[in-house]
Amino acid sequence: MIIKLSGMKLLAFLCLFILPATAFSGSLPRSLQLIIKGHTLPSSSYSLLVQEIGKDVPELSVRPDTRRNPASAIKTLTTLVALDELGPAYLWPTVVYALGPIKAGVLHGDLLLKGYGDPYLVTENFWKMLQALRRQGLHHITGDLIIDDSYFQVPATDPGEFDNKPERTYNVLPNALLVNFKAAYFHFYANRDGRTVSIQTDPVLPNLIMQNNLRLGKGRCGGYQRGIAINIAKGPQLDRVSFDGRFPAKCGHYVMSRTVLTPQTFTFGVFQSLWQQLGGNINGQVKTGLAPVDKEPYLTWQSRPLGEVIRLVNKYSNNVMTRQLLLTVAAETKGEPGSIENGRLFVDEFLQTNGMDPQSLSLINGAGLSRDTRISARLMADVLLYADSIPFMPNLFHPFPSWVWMAPPETD
Repeated sequence: MIIKLSGMKLLAFLCLFILPATAFSGSLPRSLQLIIKGHTLPSSSYSLLVQEIGKDVPELSVRPDTRRNPASAIKTLTTLVALDELGPAYLWPTVVYALGPIKAGVLHGDLLLKGYGDPYLVTENFWKMLQALRRQGLHHITGDLIIDDSYFQVPATDPGEFDNKPERTYNVLPNALLVNFKAAYFHFYANRDGRTVSIQTDPVLPNLIMQNNLRLGKGRCGGYQRGIAINIAKGPQLDRVSFDGRFPAKCGHYVMSRTVLTPQTFTFGVFQSLWQQLGGNINGQVKTGLAPVDKEPYLTWQSRPLGEVIRLVNKYSNNVMTRQLLLTVAAETKGEPGSIENGRLFVDEFLQTNGMDPQSLSLINGAGLSRDTRISARLMADVLLYADSIPFMPNLFHPFPSWVWMAPPETD
């Protein structure tokens, strides 16, 4: 928990681990003692450091050097490094190549998309990019859609290793060409026939095979996932999903988000549907490949600036966006492809360069979605104090929800 009090200008970081033990009793402020007692926290289970900005000595310090798991609070460090190193005006390009001649709006060949890690290439922004292609006169593609996502080097790991839920959107792995976080929103509607349920996806994915075994049920609108059981097929394509169970008719409409397909096939599915909506068509399928080094791009699409992206990351605690940031920093500072190892290496160097000791840090993936992430309260306080000193501080802290970042009125 990070707290800033406007009048006193105090920064605090609190790591809590709830373990079965007796409650702590000590000379802490009464308000904190009540919290500790209420949760029966053992004295060894937390760290606390409070330090006034501009002063060298903490006001309060309890086990500040013990390494703790900070969960999503570690995003503060990752976003700080990205903001300080790249600047708030940094842009991620997505580059389009026409691999063949274009005659009368027809591309006789393949269309290649090369991603550079845009963390916020959501459906709306992807649609705007395709609209820009249409404005340049392109409407028919005779070949395939080629995906070049080589800018990042992401190990082939299980996206569900954290909690055995690989289909959950918070577990999406990073990718240099990641469209809409690889997340599909399934909309369930109770049909008027009183028996069946309609399912629609947003974005529309024509290459996703859905089997709808749902039936309408009676009773109130409630229950886990509103009675819907979802099963996503395993394998290299992840292109099949089935729904079973009874959906309460009184729900009317319900939305569930899940990650489906691979990054490449998801991008192709969104491309197909949006390109058709814009009056275009494509004959081929999706493949992976590398962008040509001796050919001019047909279009270069720019992302939202990093300053805006970081506000979204910290406001919604978006895991995959944070991981994209770490890989971007790695590619920009250590050379492409960006890797997690190089991202962690640069964060250590960043801390050392700015007078902070990285010994207590185990960053893992930068987003906190790991049981092995560690940092001490002292290092986190140092990070916060440094962040408060940089010109871009508002980009970093203003998005935090009020329970994390609190600024009461000025007092004497």
